[in-house]
Amino acid sequence: MTRVLVATVFFIFLYIILFPTNILITDEMYYFRQALAYSEGEALLPTKHYLTGEKEFIVPGLYPPGLPIILVVFLSLGNSSLVFLTGLLSLLTGIFFTVKILENLELRPEFSLLIFWYFPAVLLSRTIMSDVPSLALVSIFLYLFTKKRPRRLSYLTAGLVASLSILFREPNILLALPFTLALLVKKRFETFLFVILGLVIGLVIRFGVINWAFGDFFFTKDPGMPFSLYYVGQNLLFYLPFLLLVIPAGLWSLFKYQGKFRIEIITSTVLFLLLYFSYSYTGIYFGGIKSIILGPRFFIPVLPLFIVCVAEYSKNSLRFINSLLLPVSLISIFLIQLVGYLYNKTQSNIWSNIHRNSDKIHLLAEYNNLPKLYYPKNTKTKLHFLDDNPDLDAILDQDTFFFLETVIRNDKQKHLQRFQQMNEKVFVVLKNYRHEEIYSGSLFDGTIIKQYKVYN
Repeated sequence: MTRVLVATVFFIFLYIILFPTNILITDEMYYFRQALAYSEGEALLPTKHYLTGEKEFIVPGLYPPGLPIILVVFLSLGNSSLVFLTGLLSLLTGIFFTVKILENLELRPEFSLLIFWYFPAVLLSRTIMSDVPSLALVSIFLYLFTKKRPRRLSYLTAGLVASLSILFREPNILLALPFTLALLVKKRFETFLFVILGLVIGLVIRFGVINWAFGDFFFTKDPGMPFSLYYVGQNLLFYLPFLLLVIPAGLWSLFKYQGKFRIEIITSTVLFLLLYFSYSYTGIYFGGIKSIILGPRFFIPVLPLFIVCVAEYSKNSLRFINSLLLPVSLISIFLIQLVGYLYNKTQSNIWSNIHRNSDKIHLLAEYNNLPKLYYPKNTKTKLHFLDDNPDLDAILDQDTFFFLETVIRNDKQKHLQRFQQMNEKVFVVLKNYRHEEIYSGSLFDGTIIKQYKVYN
């Protein structure tokens, strides 16, 4: 346990002194905007029209509302940057309950350090994404299910946690169902009923929240990309190093696992992996460093199950893993927190350069990269996305000039071509207006942000 405490204290210390400042993933923008709306007691985000000043309501995002509801708690404290505490507290919760799971199964609690070893989890703790909160909820469910002398309330709570976890990410339920159904096979009917009761209570809450947020009891966000067994082969090749090295011997130890809850653990993990192996979205599309974060982040919620398997397998094989737990965890924590901070620092520096005259309108020519400069702390900026038919005359009738921000990404050739085409369309819109480039800044991943002053 000493090693777990050392690594955890080190993680908290670095997190606080290198505290996140900007979002890293575009999805965070939508989670944050949903939280802004919910903090006003609205499902839609109240805003003012950039020309008339009239109040209007826009759809802030279509993501499961569990995480935005949690973010509201931190927004209520008056400092929007505190939303990043969600990632910190979620990872700490995941570590704590994974230790408890290992103790329940009479395994070494030090193997909970594999959460730090899995560097996508460390980086995602610096974001307002649902992956790490899902880890926390899954670890709580597994702790309750693996208790040596569980009471009825434990099973009721486990069912409730399982169903509430799909308010954060729907696939989380795959990690709970095999444990629940196994109770029927074991003829533990009374226990099964208590879990089901918890599930039903959680589902009623979920349906109510979903209906309030989206006006549809059964609304589920379109994943945007298809699921098909066609993708299993190529995804397996991409994910295999993460499931064998970043989770050391993870996939191998899963199929070698002979400990308690063997059928439940293997079934849950395989179902979860198969779902994402079938998903056409992986980090491969983005290339570079992003590819080793964005795809493998999907497996963060399943880490406690892998950790149980690795801890069991390491009792007799690959014992050297135990000696590497602390040093690899400390290295992972240090490098990932430092890289995340330096990226945030560059984002903040660029924002401070482009945020001249805060009362001026800023038009953003791109939806994915530019918001990373503005959120979450700069929500009072007059920020608007450039639509296909902008009324620039109306803006300039009210003011002498406005700012326009554009992006070029050159990390991959197809990205460069797409952004060049996008910018060509922007300058067609600006052809009848005077405009001058007044700033250019670059992020580490090859993203170039340019700011223009537009006037008559």
